[in-house]
Amino acid sequence: MEKKTAANLVPLLLLLVAASVRLSMNRAEASSSASGPYCAAQLVSSANLTLCVTASSRVVVMSRCADGHSSQMWIRRPQPREGHSAILIVNYSSRLALQHHAVGNRITCGSSSQGLNSSLWMMDGVGERYLALRTYQNSGMVLDIYHGDHTHGGVRENSFLITHPYDHRDNQQWRFINPAC
Repeated sequence: MEKKTAANLVPLLLLLVAASVRLSMNRAEASSSASGPYCAAQLVSSANLTLCVTASSRVVVMSRCADGHSSQMWIRRPQPREGHSAILIVNYSSRLALQHHAVGNRITCGSSSQGLNSSLWMMDGVGERYLALRTYQNSGMVLDIYHGDHTHGGVRENSFLITHPYDHRDNQQWRFINPAC
């Protein structure tokens, strides 16, 4: 049997310290992500609360909400700008941001690190617990579900997102859902 000396215990002690630090960091991340400004939440429309905004690579569609589905989790990151307050809406899984485009109106996901105006949104309260997500470049344009209004059959699975002039329809009203936030 090997004799226990201080030299033999040093690697074990270092391992325990490293594990303790890692555990502390994981707890801090968990508590800040649950309650901090970067809390991940599902994004739903008042037109259909069973469908969530979902990122699949750079494509953004509505799909059936699933608990813990990381491609359906979105983080609001405040961005310092003069005038209006702006946010990035970043997908938890891909780390890509919702982007609107000057040409065409389809929503995609793109780099969140550049802080481009095409990735910036403004939140505007439009009733009890709902928001209009307005483009930073043109506040008259909002996040909308293509043909998601009742005259076109409502929001369906795989409906894609666009920007459209705000006309007070429920497919333009959004809510971030996470009870921990």
